[in-house]
Amino acid sequence: MILFWLGFFALVAMLLVVDLGVLHKRGAPEPTLKSALGWTVAWVAIGLLFAVFVYFMYENHWLGVDLVKCVGMPPDHAGDGPDAAETYVSAHRYPASRFVYTVYPSGVVPWFAATHAEEASRVVPGSQQLLLDDLEASEPELVIDAGRSMKGRYMYAIPLLRRYLDRHYCFARFVDGEPIYRRRHDDACPPADY
Repeated sequence: MILFWLGFFALVAMLLVVDLGVLHKRGAPEPTLKSALGWTVAWVAIGLLFAVFVYFMYENHWLGVDLVKCVGMPPDHAGDGPDAAETYVSAHRYPASRFVYTVYPSGVVPWFAATHAEEASRVVPGSQQLLLDDLEASEPELVIDAGRSMKGRYMYAIPLLRRYLDRHYCFARFVDGEPIYRRRHDDACPPADY
């Protein structure tokens, strides 16, 4: 099992090197529509090939994987492969988690020093509003403003995000130094130990 995970992480690392180190080198020519479409098809194909791998891995119980044990399917359940592949391909991903307050709405690139003005210039236009729209659609009970991971740049420091948090959330407490906000219900703040 350890060799499987080592191989999997090596494959992911290799794909990241190809994507970030080869395709997005500094000074690389601007991609054409044709090359962008080609790479998009390639990455989608890799994802679908992984779905095929998931199918056979669960169908044949490679490395002892078993849907009955993983997700509590009935013990007499047959055909783990189709269910596992369908779960992989159609899994619900929570919308706001695609941002997790990262580079797009903040402009912060954790590995590079920059002024607040430089960070503000990196914010992807409309991304802060998309994050708020996703939060409004999914209405998570908690928002963890983990600004330390963003070089001390907290969501609450951005006026648009601060207004949203003040309107829809109440400060609950600090956990490991990070502020936790709990969603308001009927315009009232839940008790601190809710």
